[in-house]
Amino acid sequence: MKKGINKINEFMQMIASSVEEQSSATNEISQNISLSSKNITESTINLTQNSIATQNIAKDIAELDISTKEISINSNKVNEKSQELSDLSSHLSRLIEKFKI
Repeated sequence: MKKGINKINEFMQMIASSVEEQSSATNEISQNISLSSKNITESTINLTQNSIATQNIAKDIAELDISTKEISINSNKVNEKSQELSDLSSHLSRLIEKFKI
């Protein structure tokens, strides 16, 4: 009978040891899941910030495109006025030549 009780005690110790190992493993898994969740949250925040930055860059590029087009239009106007001024200068030179003594 004592042998049977000792055998039961051994099994109980083995079960207790297994439960303790399982509990330790479960705690470690829980910590890993918690850390993974934190990392996922941080990654989501970073992605959101990157998305906002990308939207701001796209907006800046669109504004730059508009400014570039305006500069091009104004540059063409300056060229046109420059040509008109050159034509006017040539015309005035010819008129002055007629009045020379």
